[in-house]
Amino acid sequence: MDEYDQQAREFLENHNLDLDVEYNGYGPFCEGDKQDRKIYQVRIRRKNNEQNIVFYYGQNAIDTLLGTLQPTPYDILSAIPKDITCPHDFREFCRVYGYHGNSKIAKRMFGISTKFAEQLNDFFDEDEKEDLIETGKDLARALKKDLIRRGFKVI
Repeated sequence: MDEYDQQAREFLENHNLDLDVEYNGYGPFCEGDKQDRKIYQVRIRRKNNEQNIVFYYGQNAIDTLLGTLQPTPYDILSAIPKDITCPHDFREFCRVYGYHGNSKIAKRMFGISTKFAEQLNDFFDEDEKEDLIETGKDLARALKKDLIRRGFKVI
């Protein structure tokens, strides 16, 4: 996935951003997680000022199982479009993310997710968001190819 990592590094450079990743622990990332995963604290900072955003990133379960050491900038940046475009309507949120509409977990996750979406939308400008969404579209194709290469059956 070197091509995609290069794409992420170019995104950071082109938009004058730094990205720092620090291991934070191992366990469930979201309420209701059935599988533990590695959790990282991520900080994205603008090089030209002190504006930054800090959040937690739960490594995907497959990378955790395979022992991947640390998420790449591409792993992190390609996950952001889904967070930025989080539905602000509870019913739509449940439909998109597969939650049951009258679940307490769904209501808590909706609150957390919409707040995070607002923070991301405040931090990234329109050009950056557009570039991130394009990067995110490549993720599904790249992840599928990588899983097949590793011997997983992808449906």
